[in-house]
Amino acid sequence: MFYGVEKFTFSESVYFVDVTVTTVGFGDNGISNSSVTNVVVPHTNLGRALVMPYAIIGIISLGLVISSIRTVVVERAHVRKKLVNMMIKRHQRRLHNLKRHAQR
Repeated sequence: MFYGVEKFTFSESVYFVDVTVTTVGFGDNGISNSSVTNVVVPHTNLGRALVMPYAIIGIISLGLVISSIRTVVVERAHVRKKLVNMMIKRHQRRLHNLKRHAQR
């Protein structure tokens, strides 16, 4: 989107998207100084108008992705814990049965 609107290069577009969506914000505010030569910020009115909805939607989307990944990890850990407990109980029953059989 910003590739076409702001005439960013592809790498500048990817940089701008990453910095915006991850809410890093390196302080690229368009003020020129000797250490920053390529400042990647929207300069057109259309580009500036598109940043806010883009950032909100992007941040929400990233949050949903992270939440989904967390849910999968937690569910897998829960299933693994259930499986381990089931195996422990099975092992304990076998030991109990062996002890009873040995006492006869």
